Amino acid sequence: MIIFEILFLSAAILLALFYFGWGVAQILVTGIWLPYRAFLIPFIGLALIIVWDYLALFFGFNLTYATWALFVLALSLNALLFGKMGREREPFRFTFSREQVIVLAFALLAFAAAVAPLARYGYLTIIGENWDYENSLPLADYLQTYTMNTLAQAPPNPLLEDLTGRHIAPLPWAFSYLLATFNVFLNRQALDLFAILLGILRGLSVIAAFIFCRVGVKMSARASLLTTGLYSINGLLLWFTYWNFGPHNTSLTLLPVALTAGIVVLRERRRRDIFLAALLLAALNIAFNPALTLVLLMLGAIGLYYLIVPSDAQIPKRLFDPTRVRVLVAGLGMLALALLLSFPTLLHLGDLYREYYASVRIPVGLREFVPLSDGYGLSLYTIERVVGHIIPTAWLYGGVERIWDIAGLPLLLFILGVSGWGLIQIARNRVQPTLTRGERATWFLLLATIAAYLALLRLPFLRPYPYGFLKALSLVNLPLLALFSLGLFSLPLNARVLTRAVWVGASAVFAIASLTFALSLEQYFKPAPPFFDADDLQIRAVTKIIPPNARVFLTDRAQAQTIPMGLAAYALMSRELHGNVKTGYTEMHNAEPGAVYDYALLARGENPMTRGYDAKPLWENETFALYARAPEVEYQRVLDAETTAPNPLRLTIGATEIVSGTKELAEAKGTRAAALAFASFIPQQVTISYADITRELDIPAGLSSVALPKLETPTTLTITPHVEQTILDSAVVTIPHDFPDAQVRLWIPYAQLRAPQNDYASNVIPSPDTILVTCTSRTARELDARCFVVNPQQRELTWRWIVRGTTARTREERVIAQAETKARPQAQIDFSGTLSNGLGQMQFDNAATVDFKPQTIPDGNYRGDLEIYDGAILLARIELYRFQVQKNQTRMTRSAPQDGALVIAQP
Repeated sequence: MIIFEILFLSAAILLALFYFGWGVAQILVTGIWLPYRAFLIPFIGLALIIVWDYLALFFGFNLTYATWALFVLALSLNALLFGKMGREREPFRFTFSREQVIVLAFALLAFAAAVAPLARYGYLTIIGENWDYENSLPLADYLQTYTMNTLAQAPPNPLLEDLTGRHIAPLPWAFSYLLATFNVFLNRQALDLFAILLGILRGLSVIAAFIFCRVGVKMSARASLLTTGLYSINGLLLWFTYWNFGPHNTSLTLLPVALTAGIVVLRERRRRDIFLAALLLAALNIAFNPALTLVLLMLGAIGLYYLIVPSDAQIPKRLFDPTRVRVLVAGLGMLALALLLSFPTLLHLGDLYREYYASVRIPVGLREFVPLSDGYGLSLYTIERVVGHIIPTAWLYGGVERIWDIAGLPLLLFILGVSGWGLIQIARNRVQPTLTRGERATWFLLLATIAAYLALLRLPFLRPYPYGFLKALSLVNLPLLALFSLGLFSLPLNARVLTRAVWVGASAVFAIASLTFALSLEQYFKPAPPFFDADDLQIRAVTKIIPPNARVFLTDRAQAQTIPMGLAAYALMSRELHGNVKTGYTEMHNAEPGAVYDYALLARGENPMTRGYDAKPLWENETFALYARAPEVEYQRVLDAETTAPNPLRLTIGATEIVSGTKELAEAKGTRAAALAFASFIPQQVTISYADITRELDIPAGLSSVALPKLETPTTLTITPHVEQTILDSAVVTIPHDFPDAQVRLWIPYAQLRAPQNDYASNVIPSPDTILVTCTSRTARELDARCFVVNPQQRELTWRWIVRGTTARTREERVIAQAETKARPQAQIDFSGTLSNGLGQMQFDNAATVDFKPQTIPDGNYRGDLEIYDGAILLARIELYRFQVQKNQTRMTRSAPQDGALVIAQP
């Protein structure tokens, strides 16, 4: 089923590209382009959509209106041209030569590899780990209703913080425009089309590579096919497709045809070619400005050459020779028209410079440079070096990496040697087909520009920028592969020994490139994606439950932040969201103190009573649960107040709010009912006094609540716990002990205001299905910690002790060590570990210790957590400590910023 869905959506997108591009192609594609008109149509459609949508947004139209307006214009143009063809009895057909059919097969291979993981998953989702989807997806869906100027009027959402900020709002985002346009036609969300569109762009880039080889640099059919084949199985480009680089992949598709169109303008100087090149260059500018910069550097060098040597005839002596003037007019006209079609970018030059050129350190990037062999497809060290990437099949990657280490340098030298021979043959004009002087100069100028561009990003005395070098390498590897192919077919193969050596080298290049391509595919061809699996995607159904005008509270629990919260925010874009949350790229803090919203999206394991919501979920998956507001709750205050016997704790309860301490509330008096929650790890006696009333309560271990049926507000409650002195003494850390033997604090996690009612029960109501945990490590040594637990129902849970962090001289967070076991603790968990042996032992209550395999922890910065699972559901993540290891594991510093925090979990 998923395969048919992929094929249907892909065919629909391609059909739309042909629909939009066909009419313009009939007008602009002439001369040298004619044999490749069918190939050019989708690129023209792509460029037309990008430019049209960008200008429509600038002039205040959303992309729904823009798409249908473009549809009508394309329909009119296509109908006009069809009518003309009918009158002239010109047949309508697409014909492909044998070499073009082979290119289509290569493009299909690249597309199939790009979307193959979706077929394995069985559903539509994103494939890679890069967080750029947080920009591309919501922007595409928002722009169907809003423009960039009105986007701030959308309902509150954490994703809006980034979209309306300085990093996104001023910049063009062509990939999202494409998604929005196809969403309008197909009535789908951007998430459904995201990976498919990336796959289509990857397939089209292979066709673009062939056009560049045949038209741009005039290569033979055989050399062009070899280049296209190597380009289609390039592991680096496939990895870029998987890794959600929407703007970059859009530029990879447009760059070869835009560069080719610019070269043709400077070489042929035909009017229609100027319009075609301008359209493609404008789209490239909107798609990814650094790609346009690279193309303009190349075209600038070529244009300068043609100004000096405008033809293969004798160099004109006159400065303003007509041929020079035609070159100048064609080049400047192409540039001016391209800038005119994308003129809003000129209003944001400062923003473009700041985001793309001013900084060489960004949150997502590399810690070191990738080798040149990555660009040729001979290796893919990128997988290991990119920030935040965990290699899915480490043993396989390690084995292939050893092959790269052995074969990489010899094969790279072979490629460079063959490429050098190709340059010599170009200079001697011994290639097939033969080239004019200008066409030979084009080769040298392209390669010189590429060398300078890469050196600018790579050489330490210039501007070293590992991440920029990686992206630049993917932008320029096509000419490098083309030169290798040309050189290979130019080698003299008269001697048998040389012939065998060349075949061995070429076969090895193809074999290693294929292996790297297969490895890139294997890393993502898994039963489930790295981020959003089928269970995660169920959250998109909650909009069917929540009314359009409802307000929704988002949980602040740690395990639901970043990646899960980003998907939740995307799914609820049409609803008004509130909370103190964090997605991958941004944060939102707009929760009103005391407010109980219509609905709450809480983390699994979170007790809805602590937030003022009904106990029964309306919907749930393994990460989130949706709850409706408890009708009796009018005000909810998360207090997290605590005290230790015999110290009293005071709360002031007003008609509309609850605050800690004794305070004067400037509000009207009234009668209210209140509910207090108590959390304790031991049974305690509590005295509550207010007005002239004193109540003695027996608070059991665990979470419980007490109702106060009628209070004349404002009033102050005094809450005093009572604990035996011997138990209080056991909670004090004494030498030689590292931990307290008891946890005697009394918490009031939350308090609520309700309408006064006579039937409220005033007794203590325990919550037997709720688990309490608090952990301490402040006074411990190395990796030790102790957690106190209340588990009333003796439920068996999975307790995972895990260390995450960054090793020395790196920035990516990885799992360094972890150990887990199942247990039914009643009171206490002890953790014992050292730097030399890692996570050593866990002990539950007084049971025998659970020993784990030694794991060395290298130098770096780390965080130790306790994760509690009920089956596959993460109930809570508790930070035990943070620590730094230095000087070859001989020095350790640690802290416990969240020591003693109360965690309430509900299986």
